[in-house]
Amino acid sequence: MSYYRNNHMPEYAAYGGVLSDEAYGRANGGVPYEEAYGKKRNVNGTSENRPTLREQLEANWQKIKEQEKEENTVDDDTIGTQYAENTYTTTATDGIPVSANDEQNGNNFQREVYQSLSGFKSDNQRWYENNNQKDNFIYVQDEYEDNSLVNDCTKSERYTTFVDNLKQPDREGMGYHFSDQATNSGISQRWYDNFRTQNPLIAQYYPPSVKDLTQEQVDNLYCQGFYKPLHIETINDDFIAEHVFDIGVNIGEHNGAPIVQKAYNDLSQQNISTTGGVGTETISAINNVQGDDLVRLNNKIVDRRKDYYRSKNNKDYEKGWLGRSEHFRR
Repeated sequence: MSYYRNNHMPEYAAYGGVLSDEAYGRANGGVPYEEAYGKKRNVNGTSENRPTLREQLEANWQKIKEQEKEENTVDDDTIGTQYAENTYTTTATDGIPVSANDEQNGNNFQREVYQSLSGFKSDNQRWYENNNQKDNFIYVQDEYEDNSLVNDCTKSERYTTFVDNLKQPDREGMGYHFSDQATNSGISQRWYDNFRTQNPLIAQYYPPSVKDLTQEQVDNLYCQGFYKPLHIETINDDFIAEHVFDIGVNIGEHNGAPIVQKAYNDLSQQNISTTGGVGTETISAINNVQGDDLVRLNNKIVDRRKDYYRSKNNKDYEKGWLGRSEHFRR
């Protein structure tokens, strides 16, 4: 997945901090520059007035948010504020939102955890039975929607918050743009092609190009392609859960799972497998980490994640990747 971080991102370094003619042409489907960006280029062909990728991502995000606000589907005043302040909201038993600090202070609250969103089959509850904090949430055995076109993840407040945060301009951004490949709100064409191959219903009803995906379709791809396979719903700690989700979207489960598992092994005397995806062993291990060790685990994930990015030896994107990783340090 492409990533551009404010103050850390490469700003498309190969083009001197701006989009090339070819790149912004692809990104805007051939729309004239002046029409697309409302300003002219310099007569001498210099690039001072061309938009940076940052500007393009922010423009996309703002345009879509304004459209959603007009449709009364999103409260724009609250989008991203939880993430920006590094606080996370759960719902107390009386329905009043409380912060993560209230959880640490032992105040009474419970979070609904949906079996249908867990990513595990209904008869596989080892992650739940091995969880010594299971009394802290309500386990809901609801009916699984066995249809990849139905985004049942929207029933989870955690999912909705994580996806809104993910679409911020300093993370995946929102809307279509072209960097190293075509990308729409973090869904790359390469990943999408593979996902369509594995999901016939998606291939039948969704457009072949990420450029033509609606935001509702993008949200469903986050649900079916990342949230469920990574079992994000079943991870107790909000911060760890969002960190794992962010890693999965950015580099995929195959590359992301070993990062989390190796970080856990760095912290614990118990070694869990680092060769497969995220499963009940990994989830149960993470959920049995408590107190200050949760902060240590999170920061070891940051360290392992940065090691992975450095191993890619991609100087154009490394600075942005490392900045994104460091943003999760506590």
